[in-house]
Amino acid sequence: MSALALAAMGGAGEDFLPSFDLVVRRRDDGAEVLRTRAGEADQAERLLATVERDLDQKDVTAFVSEWRVIDR
Repeated sequence: MSALALAAMGGAGEDFLPSFDLVVRRRDDGAEVLRTRAGEADQAERLLATVERDLDQKDVTAFVSEWRVIDR
């Protein structure tokens, strides 16, 4: 259903640590179907692992329902 990417979104707070968005795109047309704040690098890695596992284990209907994917 989707290809995954983490996109750097600039500094966060006074420390200027990078924060990330998790972006899920459709494989067929590249349309963005999910974008959510993923936090700092360690949080983003855990979120990415969770999404990858869900994409691997769930059918499209269950993934869309649980992650509230944008219907475009």
